[in-house]
Amino acid sequence: MSKYIVHHKTRVIHHSSFVCDACQIPSYEHRLREDTIDEEYVIDLLEKSSYQTCPYCMDHDTLMIRREKRTRIV
Repeated sequence: MSKYIVHHKTRVIHHSSFVCDACQIPSYEHRLREDTIDEEYVIDLLEKSSYQTCPYCMDHDTLMIRREKRTRIV
């Protein structure tokens, strides 16, 4: 299971397994940061709320492909 870090001020979503110095996670204010393992929630933020994936640690296309595969199985 993946864990995601959502930064609500900048509207950027990070993948915790691949966070690097370029992501600047330590500089985030705690009240503006949310940790989640809910992949559907992350996809909804990306599709409906104008959030973006971090270019340094997260691949938006891979997330969408995994969602499509899971939808076909159900």
